[in-house]
Amino acid sequence: MKAHLAYLKTVLRHKYYVYQACRLLGVPWWIAVVHDWRKFFPRQWFPYVKIFHNPDGSKRTVRDRSGAYDPGAQADSFKRA
Repeated sequence: MKAHLAYLKTVLRHKYYVYQACRLLGVPWWIAVVHDWRKFFPRQWFPYVKIFHNPDGSKRTVRDRSGAYDPGAQADSFKRA
């Protein structure tokens, strides 16, 4: 449950910053609101929680030291999401 709450916090923070940026750029408010709306759907929610957060709610490292990200190393459910 803590992982889900942590991911919710992550998504809401992301949506807040996207909304702020859209407002500064003059993008219509409704586009900012619907941006990444699918992240709340179960098909994306569960794989993203599993990839980005540990069960205790702490962040999981998905990049190596250089900041590189290997999408081939991820679970199929994450790739579909």
